[in-house]
Amino acid sequence: MLRAPVLLSLLLLTAFVSAVRAEIRVVDAETGAQRTLMRGETFFDGDSGPHGWTLRADPKADDQIYELRAPDGRLVRSFHFDNRIDTASIAWAQDGSRLAITLDPELVVFDTATGAELMRRDVGALRLTAQPFAPDASAVLMSSYDDRLVRVDLPSGRMTSLARGWDAAWSSTGRVALVTRKGVRVLGRPDLRVPVKRAGWALWKPDGETLAVGFTVGGGKCAASRDGIAVAVPGGSSRVLVRPRVQEVYSVEWSPDGRTLAVEYGPSDAQQRGVKRKWPRRIARDYSMFSRRGDRAVRKVVVRATRLLRRGAGREKTMSFVRHRLTRVADRYPELYDTDAGDAIADEISRWLTAAGLEPIEARDELTC
Repeated sequence: MLRAPVLLSLLLLTAFVSAVRAEIRVVDAETGAQRTLMRGETFFDGDSGPHGWTLRADPKADDQIYELRAPDGRLVRSFHFDNRIDTASIAWAQDGSRLAITLDPELVVFDTATGAELMRRDVGALRLTAQPFAPDASAVLMSSYDDRLVRVDLPSGRMTSLARGWDAAWSSTGRVALVTRKGVRVLGRPDLRVPVKRAGWALWKPDGETLAVGFTVGGGKCAASRDGIAVAVPGGSSRVLVRPRVQEVYSVEWSPDGRTLAVEYGPSDAQQRGVKRKWPRRIARDYSMFSRRGDRAVRKVVVRATRLLRRGAGREKTMSFVRHRLTRVADRYPELYDTDAGDAIADEISRWLTAAGLEPIEARDELTC
């Protein structure tokens, strides 16, 4: 059974107050069996930590006032945050004793028992990883947009570069998993690696022995990437727990007993579909190509795309087809890359996407690989 604090922590994305069109699924860590826990758009205004600690917006005050409350509901401290809170990342120590928040460009760490500020340090563009705290809350792990993994000691603020990579996780037993271009490995143990290709993140099970690892397949020039989840014991074998799917994995949390994973997905094509409208009566013939042959070649692609939409295809499937075929057309008719031709094609396909209840094309680079 997924506990409420874990679920609430999972539902927070990057902002403290945000509307999330989410699909939350609970996955059995042994069998991979799934059940949908929640689907739809919901508003969240804070975060929940271990053992019932919470940080919530004060409903009676300005939305930049947040309250840190103990598990018994006691108010520990009120915080007044400026607009930087909208892009903050937040993490709790494994025992709930510390609260860390990045307020660009600063990292601020608080003692949850007293509300005292323990450290404030300029960390630039660094962000907290998914499992950043050491078991004794003596340090945190951070990552940067240029693929640097850094350890920050508390409360001294001393920074140590660990590796080139994009995610790191600290287990309850003190082991650090690093996610790098070469895969997932355990810091200081070159013999302990995880055989998962194209890994994007890693999350330790509460027992500190097993990792859930997010990975990506596909994602070529024309096709959308697909996100999957594997479980592995470092140094041992791995197995796919959740098969890759087009829906993006937003966040993942282990249940406290380690028996299940809560997985938050981005919206699927079905969830992105809005109200359908009447289909256009005609398909345009002029696409600002330099010749009639060029216009006819483009129109063939558009006609096939409209047939896909009429048959119920989603946006990604339709646009993947369009990208493949138009890229071939552009090899023969390079004027397709001109602004006028791109705008004409995007406008026509957007009419049909909108009629199908889908989002129109936002930029011309969606049309080709």
